[in-house]
Amino acid sequence: MAVMTYKGWVDSSGNHVIMRKASGTETSVILGQSGYGVDFKVWGATATTDYLLWDNSLSYLSAFRTIATLTGTNRFAVFDQTLSGSITTLSTTAFRAHTQMGTATIGGGAFVYGGQHKLTLGTSTINHADSRSCASIIQMDISGASTYTAGQLSALWIDLGGTSAMTNNGGQFNIVRISNTTVAVPNSVIFVYAEATYLFDLAGGPGGNADWYSTTSGGGATRKFRIAVKGPDGAACYMSLYTD
Repeated sequence: MAVMTYKGWVDSSGNHVIMRKASGTETSVILGQSGYGVDFKVWGATATTDYLLWDNSLSYLSAFRTIATLTGTNRFAVFDQTLSGSITTLSTTAFRAHTQMGTATIGGGAFVYGGQHKLTLGTSTINHADSRSCASIIQMDISGASTYTAGQLSALWIDLGGTSAMTNNGGQFNIVRISNTTVAVPNSVIFVYAEATYLFDLAGGPGGNADWYSTTSGGGATRKFRIAVKGPDGAACYMSLYTD
């Protein structure tokens, strides 16, 4: 086993620093910021541009890096797990972001997220037809030799949970909300490029007969369903589903 020599000191801010003595550019570790219990900080070549920090006083974990233009594949953080064996009642995820409201009361314009993905364009230039820029991408790789015969398989699943006793009188509770408050005019609100049997597969929900649809032939000889849609003026309107 190789023997490595370390040196330690207390810097001007009261940080207790440990670093390999061999080189000043080796990884440095700070343990125990003065007056704040146990802080933990790891940095690379410089202490200001690339680091991983756990701040005990604020219960705050942060990681930061600055990189030049890259080619190939580069990821800042990777959470990777491999499953094997027979799976029955397992519930697992490679990463979880979870915010609990507890007994908190929202009385102002607060923003509370379970997780956030954000892309800031700044003064960048996007000028290539094959480029892909987005705040979040969700990919499901089905290129392997998996066997799929039953079960709910989805690239994205949005779920409100099992049960709820919450009252809803505000009128702004939407399972999916899409908004554009800027003056930028996109090509479309939703772009679909997919091979599929149906564009939509509509079901009546746990009650079997949701308020958003009803059976009626009124409005067309072969109309089987009408779908409730709120118009731009707030009026109740309908879209039709025909069988011919």
